[in-house]
Amino acid sequence: MNRLKTMHRSKLFLLAASVALGGCSSEEAPSGLPSLVPVTINVQQGGVPLEGASVQLVMVDSSNPWASGGSSDASGNVKVMTLGKYEGAAEGKYKVIVAKTVTDSAAAAASNDPAASTEHKIYDYVDLQYKLAEKTPLEIEVSASDAGTPKVIDVGPPIKKEAPKI
Repeated sequence: MNRLKTMHRSKLFLLAASVALGGCSSEEAPSGLPSLVPVTINVQQGGVPLEGASVQLVMVDSSNPWASGGSSDASGNVKVMTLGKYEGAAEGKYKVIVAKTVTDSAAAAASNDPAASTEHKIYDYVDLQYKLAEKTPLEIEVSASDAGTPKVIDVGPPIKKEAPKI
């Protein structure tokens, strides 16, 4: 009899935990958010995966106000998210904006003197044309028929150019 009560309590606990956890993970999408298609973009630079790039998708016809994009991993892959938390992007044609900016940490680490200059150099690792929606030649089409097929883009040869001071 005790064994039966223990099994019954265990089942009740598991059921309660499932309901509680299930309730936590079901966040309602914002009103008007279109159906999203899973999209993976593989960012290359001169044929080599580019890690740490920021990627944004801008719809060509401006009909989609929802921000989509992500960051590339060590393999150059970007799992596109909309609003930073919904997987995928709405169907349509997009301009692709790619940027990678790095602060010269060697100069920052070299000085422990508070009176020393705190000016750091910032470098762009992707050509300026890929950072602007008006200039980027990169475009992709998102459609349900090719969901799951990575879209490969290349941002040209590797560069390291000091970023203009703002």
